[in-house]
Amino acid sequence: MSRRFGLTGVGGPGQHGGEAAEGRSPQQQRCLFMKAHCLRRALWTLLTVIGISAIAICVGAIGFVADYNSDRLKVRATATELEEIGRCLIQHGKTTGRLPDLDHQRIARLVFSKDDRGMPRSTLKRARYLRGGRLVDSWESPIRFGCSDGGDEPVIRSLGPDRRIETKDDIIWKAR
Repeated sequence: MSRRFGLTGVGGPGQHGGEAAEGRSPQQQRCLFMKAHCLRRALWTLLTVIGISAIAICVGAIGFVADYNSDRLKVRATATELEEIGRCLIQHGKTTGRLPDLDHQRIARLVFSKDDRGMPRSTLKRARYLRGGRLVDSWESPIRFGCSDGGDEPVIRSLGPDRRIETKDDIIWKAR
């Protein structure tokens, strides 16, 4: 091992050749051996730290990508949810001649009910989209209901990933 560090003739403790190699005393040989040993340990520690850091960076990058993709999937799922709720409201308006009151319990009853033929009005799952009697989005924020400027068309809003109103990531469904 000591030859790799250019310390030829330097043996470890207990490896005395009887006389000093290259004119070095046993004390100098032990000193060189200890320096080489410390150098190996420092190099090993450095490589370990670099390896752990590289692993941590990779795991962090994977986590970031997973969170980013998760949010994109949640945005799509929420947009589909709002569209399905809007479709139920429009269908109810065509059937009854008016939109239901924009109240969470009434809209939830409508969305999770069956039509005249006994078919579910939506494919949404009550357990997934209903919390405390309120319809929620993929981030568990309550969905907001309103009407268009003319008051005759529903507008449905999710606060989006940041859970704040009137920001660029809000997901809005309007009747067309």
